[in-house]
Amino acid sequence: MSTKLFDDDYDPLAPPVGVGESPAPDTSAAEVPADDEDPVAGEELGEAGDGGFAGTDGIVRIWFDEEGRLGKVRVSPVWFQRLAPGKTLADAFRQAFRVSSLRLGEAPDREQVDYGSLDFGDLPPFTTETMNAYLGMMEEHKRRWDDAIARAEAAPRPIRRPASGKSAGVVVTLDDHGHPSSVQFDENWLDEAQVGAICTHVLTAAQRAREKFEPVADGSLAELERFRVEHDVLTAGFHALLNQKERR
Repeated sequence: MSTKLFDDDYDPLAPPVGVGESPAPDTSAAEVPADDEDPVAGEELGEAGDGGFAGTDGIVRIWFDEEGRLGKVRVSPVWFQRLAPGKTLADAFRQAFRVSSLRLGEAPDREQVDYGSLDFGDLPPFTTETMNAYLGMMEEHKRRWDDAIARAEAAPRPIRRPASGKSAGVVVTLDDHGHPSSVQFDENWLDEAQVGAICTHVLTAAQRAREKFEPVADGSLAELERFRVEHDVLTAGFHALLNQKERR
């Protein structure tokens, strides 16, 4: 890997300087383990009980804050012994990033509409005619919603520029959603770096990348969300209309 990605004046073992911070770094986020302690040894895939994420090899564990920013990094002090043949520490980080992206990106359960909390005022009396009219209105809304989905699928995707940040011998790159996706190491720097320096500089590089990240608004997604909300309101109104029939 070309070393042009890294500044020549970086001291591999010097503490990082965070953006907007004094030269004395906050290394508490790195949670550096003792030399005789392997905090992730024997742990397997997925999410740790304390909210961290690790790959199947258990070499790297990462944590995120409430805003989805990388907040803490830990690396096994014997990571170089635990790597599978042909694998690198960058691969171990990429695997942990992938696991965390899948879990953090899971869509939350949709909140159910509380039909009783919506006030539709004076609805017309329930009759076959009013029911058919309301069903027709919902069918027309569904047709326009389907058209909006088709437009969204046909529209070109917004162009996002990759955001990367570097610190010492580390470059971290974010994906389109601002989540860390990969890390590159200057191999000469990595050969001499202690575990604590690796953790600290990965975290600092990710923070610097996040400061450069500019999300691109997708107007089609906002339109689809509006149709979803309208559908919920129409459904609630139809329930209110049916309730009038039950009270007759």
